[in-house]
Amino acid sequence: MNQPFLYQSLRITITFNLVEQAIINRLKPLDGSEWDGNIKSGCSVTKAERDKLVTDIKTKLETIQGSYCIYCGIHSDYRGHLQREHILSKSSRNYPNFMFEPRNLVLACRVCNMDLKRTKDFGSKERIKYRKNTFSIIHPYIDDFNRHLKFFGSGHQVLIQKMPYSRKGKKTIEVFELDSVARTVERSGLIDQYEKHIDPKFLGTLALVLGKKYFK
Repeated sequence: MNQPFLYQSLRITITFNLVEQAIINRLKPLDGSEWDGNIKSGCSVTKAERDKLVTDIKTKLETIQGSYCIYCGIHSDYRGHLQREHILSKSSRNYPNFMFEPRNLVLACRVCNMDLKRTKDFGSKERIKYRKNTFSIIHPYIDDFNRHLKFFGSGHQVLIQKMPYSRKGKKTIEVFELDSVARTVERSGLIDQYEKHIDPKFLGTLALVLGKKYFK
């Protein structure tokens, strides 16, 4: 049984091979619809090529990120299949140029992606150079979660707070409701469920782990 949740700072990004990069180049200019909408008239990319590219992106992200939502940290065993997610929205009114930017691509659960984040803007409107954006939430490729979030607990109760003076930590907690009663109860329930599937002789070790670290 998989550890129920994990908060990650990602150290590597996906890469595109020559064929994949050629498809991306042929899709340009990007307006936000190329990810899963109709292929524009006159574009030489086929729907099959585009769909395979997007599918392969998810496979690559799973290799790097595993099966944990990048925002709430909960494993897909408990949350359902993860979705491909753009940290900066790919919509035409925001950041379509970053649709295939590796640092903008992660996996997120449906609750965080569709219900909580939706199309909120976490950048500073820089639409040409990705790294020039100032991000208002913890960015998994740029920031270290340990510098922005504090994890502690007693028994099965797992609490998350922002580190002192961390605006990104505060914003991340607010947007994804990481300190809400519902989220706290959920994490506690997952730990309880997790422990019931572990050999009792390992529970002492588990207690030490729970008291120290749910970050990577």
